[in-house]
Amino acid sequence: MKDRECIEFLQWALPKLEMRWPGFRKVRRQVCRRVKRRIAGLSLSDSSAYSRYLEAHPEEWSVLDSMCRITISRFYRDRGVFDSLEELLAEIAAKSLKHGKGTFKCWSVGSASGEEAYTLVLIWEVRLKSRFPELELRITASDSDPNMIRRAKAGCYGRDSMKDLPEDLLEAGFDRSGEQLCIKDSLKRGVTFLNHDIRETMPEGPFQLILCRNLVFTYFNESLQRKILERLAERLVPGGMLVTGIHETLPVGTDDLFVPEAAQGGIYRRRLQSQVRESMRKSISIEKLIGATGGRFSSELGIDLSGADSVEIFKWFLASKLFAARISSHIAMNTYRGFEARNLTTARAILEIGWDGLVSVLDSGGYARYDFSTATKLLAIMNDLEKDYSGDLNQLHDRSIDEEDLEMRLKGLGKGIGDVTVNIFLRELRNVWKKADPLPSEFVRLAAKNLGLLRPRENALKTLKELWDREKVGGRDFCDFEAALLRLGKDYCKRSKCGTCPVEAVCVRVRD
Repeated sequence: MKDRECIEFLQWALPKLEMRWPGFRKVRRQVCRRVKRRIAGLSLSDSSAYSRYLEAHPEEWSVLDSMCRITISRFYRDRGVFDSLEELLAEIAAKSLKHGKGTFKCWSVGSASGEEAYTLVLIWEVRLKSRFPELELRITASDSDPNMIRRAKAGCYGRDSMKDLPEDLLEAGFDRSGEQLCIKDSLKRGVTFLNHDIRETMPEGPFQLILCRNLVFTYFNESLQRKILERLAERLVPGGMLVTGIHETLPVGTDDLFVPEAAQGGIYRRRLQSQVRESMRKSISIEKLIGATGGRFSSELGIDLSGADSVEIFKWFLASKLFAARISSHIAMNTYRGFEARNLTTARAILEIGWDGLVSVLDSGGYARYDFSTATKLLAIMNDLEKDYSGDLNQLHDRSIDEEDLEMRLKGLGKGIGDVTVNIFLRELRNVWKKADPLPSEFVRLAAKNLGLLRPRENALKTLKELWDREKVGGRDFCDFEAALLRLGKDYCKRSKCGTCPVEAVCVRVRD
């Protein structure tokens, strides 16, 4: 596979994994070699064939994701950063003692083979511990690659990975084992290695220091960067420190959480809680809310409803039915993508694949808990849709007398369309179908009340639309605002997950 071919493939595939091509530009050959081996292993002809394979086999995306892990690490990487970190560790240690604490905690994100975590240990043990003998440093180091975690726990390295390590740390920290140098057992005790993918799992904390270098803010897209940054902030004590790569910058609009600490860049201080609340009170907006939680679900699935195209509307109808079950949004989306990959995006195609085929598609997407019942309901729904409206939901809308009749016709399809499915489906069609204007769901109302946007006994739809008219966001519409509130209400408010909520600082419920 030639370089140009690989570049074109990565520019197509990376956004689908919530990654960004510019971050991979200089390290692409590492990924390209892996992709080339995978293509050969699958007996495919080229990257175009692999692209088609990905679309037909949704489970393959996780394999590609694992091939995009970049493992470049060494001890004392970026000397200026670690020189500053020595001063920071001393500052954190002094504050910990002042507050009567016997330990302070650090977290190394994307720790690879452990070089970064062990560098912190060496700085502490060799240069600082004598100044703070009563204080203990505890480090959590996480990486998504289990092979890296095994190497980190072993703690043995070649000379090349230590070329930047100062001599005093090198002499004090290692025992020779053949041609390798191994970190001393006494220095391993303060480090806990975890096989965690930061996109899915984070240690609880709280931490006084988090190192998140050359990973999130290099390889992930800006939307994912924001989500992770907000969760990192939740795991830092107020006033705690975040260290990024020297060439990385935080997403625009996140200065309400962090302020730059050092002139050379890459070091940020978590704002004190009082500062965060004051900043958020002044800057909270619909744009910030959508940025923090996400907008309409149809757009996230690549469904374009703006042109009222019958195929796109059917796709959203199918996705709405999948979202309505008591499962995670992730599983519903993954299952929908399985339908799309198999071209099951018309009523006739779903009828033709039959019950067994539907169960297989549902199972492959993780929908196993509801596979039998959902397959049965989908067949009944599609049969009625095909029989009464020639498979075209636009016909259903056009024949409806008014909003109430539209909802009744939708519920009359098969035996599996309920209020939840109808509400999910119609709320993102408000600006597409004249008769689509459902009342906001309970999750939307709950989030709006917690943010102080809605008072008791107010007309929720009228109030939220008026707010949108005053604070419209370019490139968005009311459906994005409503979807952001729904995500907030379902994922955080309903579950009382205030500690990790991205807009907790302006929540009326929390302040009260």
